[in-house]
Amino acid sequence: MSPIFDRSTSWIVDRPFVTIVLLLAITAVAGVGYYSPEIVQNLFSQQTEYDEFETGGEQDDDSDSAEVESLMGGDAVIVCESDSFFTAQGASAMRTVVDRLRNLDHVANVTWMD
Repeated sequence: MSPIFDRSTSWIVDRPFVTIVLLLAITAVAGVGYYSPEIVQNLFSQQTEYDEFETGGEQDDDSDSAEVESLMGGDAVIVCESDSFFTAQGASAMRTVVDRLRNLDHVANVTWMD
């Protein structure tokens, strides 16, 4: 075995108390991240306009904008099923759907297979 592995394992064997404390600390951090991820997210993220809205800052009367704000930065995949995709009428319908999606204010980009 490699000398680095031998040294690290002998260090663990020689110091069981430190090893247990480190394992408990890692487990505690993982537990907080699993059960309450917003604590970890708040440590590493900057406050956005949505955070102000959520914590009682200025609010819009438009409830739709609050829902859109909650998805800020997210990607979405839309799956469409049809028996007539590969017909002229189906292709025209899909182009209409894509054009309408692109015209929405909260849609930044639409990638599709044309």
